[in-house]
Amino acid sequence: MKFKLFSLFVALVSIGSGQSTYGTIVGTVKDPSGSAVPSATVTLTNLDKNETLQAATNASGSYELLNILPAHYGLTVSAKGFETFSATNILLVSRQTLRIDAALQVGQISQSVTVNESEVGVVATDSQVIQETFTPQQLQDLPANVRAAGNTSPYNFLQALPGVQPDDSGNLSIQGGIPSQTQYSIDGISVTDVTGNSPLTNAFPSSESIAEIKVQGVGSPAEYGQVGDVTTVSKSGTNEVHGGLFWYTQNAALNAINYGSTEKPKLIANDFGATIGGPVIIPHLYNGKNKTFYFGTYEGFRYPQSSTVQDTVPTQAMRNGNFSAEGVTITNPITGQPYPNDTLPTSLINPVALKVLALFPLPTPEAQAAFTPPITW
Repeated sequence: MKFKLFSLFVALVSIGSGQSTYGTIVGTVKDPSGSAVPSATVTLTNLDKNETLQAATNASGSYELLNILPAHYGLTVSAKGFETFSATNILLVSRQTLRIDAALQVGQISQSVTVNESEVGVVATDSQVIQETFTPQQLQDLPANVRAAGNTSPYNFLQALPGVQPDDSGNLSIQGGIPSQTQYSIDGISVTDVTGNSPLTNAFPSSESIAEIKVQGVGSPAEYGQVGDVTTVSKSGTNEVHGGLFWYTQNAALNAINYGSTEKPKLIANDFGATIGGPVIIPHLYNGKNKTFYFGTYEGFRYPQSSTVQDTVPTQAMRNGNFSAEGVTITNPITGQPYPNDTLPTSLINPVALKVLALFPLPTPEAQAAFTPPITW
């Protein structure tokens, strides 16, 4: 039986600094002739929280937006005498440097040119890191049973990413590095087991609480401390109240019988819970829309199970000292002569041993019929 209560937190929209899960958006703004456009206004909007951040281009037309939360964004660039440039539905993942260049056209600021997500940040020219990311939808849709075997951690999902290879023990090698050369973190907090430099899989949040799992390697910055890096970001609330219920069940109905067994082990697993997130609103006191948010997950896991055990136990005749049916010669250790009919005298059987033997079950008829006599002693 296991309970999980994870990721109940309040997220403030004010952007701080120093969070290792944040990303960066950079770019250059130019006019139709290719010249830089200085002092252009760059506005970035979080589409889920309606949070905005502004910056201005420098003399060379470049801008940089630092410490940005992973999310979906919209970006606009405006300058006097030019049409407004807009990029929509931009996905920024954790620790990513995303380049969005803008080519402004001469016109009125009331006119605009819009590009979609597929037209920006296609080629990463500002970082040599090789990376891949799981989105929440992928975690839910991929046909991987991470809720089996008594553990609900989505850690095993990582094996499906390019450049990730598992070994026989389930440890992961990222981009050719050895398993111990990988750092694991959740919301910027390390979940690496310092005793073996392996991940604490039970510290991973519920799959329902994860906003992103990112794996990167090859040229990772020195701040990560290892060749490979696995970053997990938990979900946050938005301006709209969203929630859900989930229930996953598993039993032995379609399982095969183990080799040598006569029946299936008992298996009943139920994983259930709920999620909810939204703005913090206290009637007549506080309205947290665009400012303060919450998100919570409850997950209950029930996994009663049994296993089939097959072993050799003595027959009733053997408990009585009679080994004649087993093809075993019982010899008196003092005289060296065999006992008649390979049967020990009752007086030689230790009464304590008889009490211990009473704790063992008798062999089933099928097992006793299939018994193969061992070699002679």
